[in-house]
Formats: sequence, structure tokens, C-alpha cells
Amino acid sequence: MSTLMNFLAIVGLASLLCNYVNEMGSPYSSYKALPIGKSHFDLLPSPSPFPKLHNNLTNVTKLFSSFVWGSESVEYDENNDSLVMIDRYGFVITAHRNRDHYHDNDHDQTWELDAKQHYVGPGRPLGFHLHKKDSLIICDSLKGLTQLNTTTGVLTILTNAITSPTPATPPLPFNYANDLDISKTGKVYFSSSTEASVELNSQGYFDTMKSYLLSALRGHDGGQLLLFDPTTLETTSIVQNVAYANGVALSEHEDFVLIVESSNARVLRHWLVGEKAGTTDVFIDNLPAIPDGITRSKFNSNSFWIAFVAPISPLPKLLAKFPKIRTLLSHHILSLYSLVSKSFGGVMRVDSDGKMLQSYFNPLGDIISSTSSCKEGQSPTQLYCGNLLSSGVYLVNLE
Repeated sequence: MSTLMNFLAIVGLASLLCNYVNEMGSPYSSYKALPIGKSHFDLLPSPSPFPKLHNNLTNVTKLFSSFVWGSESVEYDENNDSLVMIDRYGFVITAHRNRDHYHDNDHDQTWELDAKQHYVGPGRPLGFHLHKKDSLIICDSLKGLTQLNTTTGVLTILTNAITSPTPATPPLPFNYANDLDISKTGKVYFSSSTEASVELNSQGYFDTMKSYLLSALRGHDGGQLLLFDPTTLETTSIVQNVAYANGVALSEHEDFVLIVESSNARVLRHWLVGEKAGTTDVFIDNLPAIPDGITRSKFNSNSFWIAFVAPISPLPKLLAKFPKIRTLLSHHILSLYSLVSKSFGGVMRVDSDGKMLQSYFNPLGDIISSTSSCKEGQSPTQLYCGNLLSSGVYLVNLE
């Protein structure tokens, strides 16, 4: 009897391991890790040694740490002197300046949270922009590109699929809308990070970090840059094969659009007009950490701010040649991540040719961490930064 039980246990374990090495963990269960060729391997970034990253990002104040969780983006509305955030659960949170405490050292006292909140879930809102006076355009990793009327609270799905080229074929759904920028004519350029969707976790929010990690383990460049035209209501894919498409920013004259390629620690540039129109090249590469959001400076409009969400891990290169091990590890990716992850914060400003102008880092992440976006406030030395993985958002003073 014991021999039979041992045999059945071995068969069961073998069957379990067979499943674990032939399909990835949820929500990637219909995929398995892919072989990584030399050209792909050569693009994978290597960690930057800490001595090269100066610890000069220190004048930082965390705001709303008891009220806002996981707001990847934060917008400063100069017309209303207010901050707009969207937490990981889908609640839109607005704070207005409290003039009675304008000069207080406690920065939380200089802002007063509005009692009224809008809900834009279910889903995981990521990048968003103020649009016109009463509208937010939001990338939701579950629902697609959405628009919130901040007066009525009505939420509209603008697009969740690429328009079919012929009436006889259905539209092609996209997943994981991540970040956006809006042209002067109202066209929306936005990213779709991966082919796979996101999954609701035990804490009650859709876990985009898990999906990012699974995408990296899979070794697939399924991200896209998409374009939504509000006049024709058509959605087109203009850049494909991006290794986790992330932040998006238009140039001042809208002659090109930038797209962050997080898994390869670089930024791509897609030309919209001129002799290079329709082509894509590398804007800046060999970045010192994992880039997330990118925003054109409103004070120096021929430059861009890049936010860095995490340090570069050596694991993607170490595991690149072992797709079955990567598939197996995908079932325990969050446990693995908790063991090897490190806090990190950083921002960098580059010019319109991709040349670095300023860089500020907190390599240990003990002052600021998981900086997922950065946008200027009332001056070019004041940044508001999103915080993807933790509570609150950041006010950074660069003076």
C-alpha cells in the first residue's frame, strides 16, 4: 500500500511540475516563456552600480500618505490650484490649496482633500491627463481608454479595441492601456503594455506590477503605441513589438511621440511628420533604472522628465536562456519579487535629442520610491511624482 501511495505521489508531483513548466502563472496561463535570441538578449539592461547614481534626490515631502494608495500619476491643475490623483482601487481624489496654511511646514496642511470622489473602476487606472475644463482621459489597464466627466461623474469607454480595416472582420481588442498624451487636435496617443490582461488580487485591486513581472519572465515584446482619433472614433496601432510599452509624451511641435520601453530600459521615438514620418528609432537607451512615466516639461518645452520606478534587476539576463525555469518561476513571481526587489526612486530630464540635462536619484529608496510619473507644479524646480507601489504621492523640490 505504501509503495502505491509513493508511486501516486511521484506521478502527482511530476504532473504538477509538467503543468508548471508548460504554462505560466495566472493571468498568463495561456502562455509559456519564450526562447530569447541574441538580438533580444543584447537589449536586456544590466544593473547600474550605485556609486554612479548620486543620492541627490533628498528634498522630498510625501503627501496624503494616509488617504491615497498607488496613484501612478498625479496632475497639478493650475487653473484650480489643485492636485488630482487616482488610487489603485479606482477612486479619483482631488485636493485644493488651503490658503490658511499656505506657508506651513506640514505640507499635508497646505492641501485640503475634497469630500467628493468619483469612481472609475472596476479596473486599474494608470496614466491620465486633464482634458478641457471638466474631463479626465484615463488609461485603465482593464477597461481601455476612458473619459470621466468630472461634473457629472459619467465614465465613458472611448476605445478598447483596434479598429478593423474591413467591415467583414471584427475589431481587435487590446489589453493593459497604460499611459497617454493628447495632441492639440484632441487625438490621444496611448500605450498598450502587453498582450495579456491584469488580474484582481487578494487585496482588492488589479495587480499591474504582477503583470509586468510576468511579461518580463515571458520574454515577449507585445506592447504597442496606439492612436485614438475622437473625430473618426477609430483606433490604430502605430508602433508594435515594444517590450512593455509604458509612458507616452508628444514633442512640443508634435513632430514625434516618445514611448517608454520599460523592459529594455530605453525610450523609443516615433516620427509623425517629415521625411522620417512613420519610422521609429531609439531616443535614449542604457538608462540607469527601469523607466516608467515620461512627460514633456511645461517650462522647458523642448525637454522631457522621465520617472524611474525600480532598479534594474540582473534576473532577466541570468534567466534568459532558461524558458522552462522562467515558466516555472512565474507561478511564484510575487514571492520571488519580494525576495529580490529593492526600493528605488529617481527622475531625469532630457532634451529633445535625448541628451541628459539633469538627474536626481535616491538609490536606496529610503526617501522616495517607486516614482512612476513626474509632472511640474508651480515652477520648474517643483515636481509632483506618482507612487505606484505605496501610499501617498511626492512633492519634490529641486532647489
